[in-house]
Amino acid sequence: MIKKIILLNASPRKDKNTAQMLAFVAQTVLMTFCVLVIMSCSTWNSSGYEMLPTLERNKIVECQDGIGNLYNDGQVYLVTTEQLQEYLDTAGRVVIYEYLFYCKSEHCINPLVVEQDCKSQGARLLLMMENYKGIIGLPALDSPVLAANPAPFGKTITKTCTPQFFNQLTSTTYKTRGYGRYYLFDNGKFKGCFNDYKDALSTDSRLRRESDKTLSKSLSPQTTDKSIFAGA
Repeated sequence: MIKKIILLNASPRKDKNTAQMLAFVAQTVLMTFCVLVIMSCSTWNSSGYEMLPTLERNKIVECQDGIGNLYNDGQVYLVTTEQLQEYLDTAGRVVIYEYLFYCKSEHCINPLVVEQDCKSQGARLLLMMENYKGIIGLPALDSPVLAANPAPFGKTITKTCTPQFFNQLTSTTYKTRGYGRYYLFDNGKFKGCFNDYKDALSTDSRLRRESDKTLSKSLSPQTTDKSIFAGA
């Protein structure tokens, strides 16, 4: 009887301990979830600069000269939209590749392949890093490697500003131009954004043919209506 009373008295205490344990587990899970969300958002907005070793950080420098005077010397040049636009205005046909090192999409092509195809069709390639991860492993391109200068957007080098950069450069937004990684320019004029660089090059060729056809028509001699001379 005494043993039974002890057990009855112990039961509510056990239930209370179990409830406290479950509450603790639930609180821990919730806190962990919140931390993961915060970390995810932080990583999404990060440029990756803070995770680079000193050797790679030293390769990221501000562009102090015209982009046309740069070459691929192993550095990443931070450029403003004004500097890039000045280059595009006189560079003819240019494809800007918004490059993300760890992208696994079928449209994220080796920059060297893209550059070779651009050259074969008379266009130039500019590689614009979306963030700084993977700059050591970049292939040896002929063109310089660029990145958006965050200062004009009120950001530090640790925060990404690539979306704002392309919004300003193209005078569009992602919603209006699409989410492609390849930007086509012709003599400084934005022609479109594409998922596949081959679509950009084929569109470029089509626009060129149409332009040449229009120019040919404007330069062709005008035919004269001989009927006005009838009976002269």
